[in-house]
Amino acid sequence: RELGLALLIYGIFLCMIYLGTNKISYVVVSLLIFLVLGFVGYSLFSYVRARFAVVSFDVINWQNWTTAQQNFAENAGNQILQGLIALSSGGIIGSGLGLGNPTFVPVVQSDMIFTALGEELGLAGLFAIIGIYLLIIYRGFRIAIEARDVFNQLLAAGLTSIFAIQTLIIAAGNMKLIPLTGIPLPFLSYGGSAIIANYIIVGILLRISHNTAREREGLA
Repeated sequence: RELGLALLIYGIFLCMIYLGTNKISYVVVSLLIFLVLGFVGYSLFSYVRARFAVVSFDVINWQNWTTAQQNFAENAGNQILQGLIALSSGGIIGSGLGLGNPTFVPVVQSDMIFTALGEELGLAGLFAIIGIYLLIIYRGFRIAIEARDVFNQLLAAGLTSIFAIQTLIIAAGNMKLIPLTGIPLPFLSYGGSAIIANYIIVGILLRISHNTAREREGLA
């Protein structure tokens, strides 16, 4: 039932398939298999259909909601709906750090932290946060490119892919672009095990970068 973890593992699998073989055809075939199995899961399991129902729910024309839609918004869709309200209320520069009302969003400290930041820091703040994530991802792949052996290249690229995929999944889920899953936003979501794992990833990347620099000095 943990859709987020399954999506993360499969995303890493696709990244490593491409990085290890350099054949995009393997990724395309794997994505087609993913779509087929996803449709089977959607047909068989009600909780999967409930996740997709939130994505397709119309939050714009709220004045014309039926009774069933109103009940859905107050129950199954309440978390995403409150998150979207928080994002929209933030505007361009936000309400100010600590001046928003993030507690209106259920489980805001873990699943929906992106919406809380959007409310208090605004669109400009979210762009800044995304820019920092992109910088970390860029440096991770740069470390992979500069590594001297294939193992370290694949290790660095794979660890960076983990960081990138989980950021993409939770940010897109908070904005109702894909079904919301329980993936933490790196370094920002509440959770001791998640932040430890991300620091381990950063530590390994730094070690690979350090070893590469030492090897270059030895060759020089």
